[in-house]
Amino acid sequence: MSSAPKSKSALVLAGGGMTGAAYEIGALTALDRLFAPDFSTGRFDVFVGTSAGSILATLLANRIVPSDIFHGMAFELRKGVWKKPVLMNPEQIPNRDAANHRLSK
Repeated sequence: MSSAPKSKSALVLAGGGMTGAAYEIGALTALDRLFAPDFSTGRFDVFVGTSAGSILATLLANRIVPSDIFHGMAFELRKGVWKKPVLMNPEQIPNRDAANHRLSK
């Protein structure tokens, strides 16, 4: 007689840039605090995300708790790292030469 398969849980996170990531980090931190010790954002079986959510999903899958992500982001903001957007000139972006499988300018 076989037992029923164990159900799996997934955490699915959306994009939204820094603003979306900030909201998700806040919501996940609140869930961790509200339902502790029975709930943890690190206990999901699968972590999925789109855009900024994929970065958060990667961090959470590697057992970095939302409050630590928040403190890391706040530290970088205080240092002024994210004051100016990162812009690249077209000549800074390498072109992929598919025929020769190498990067070229």
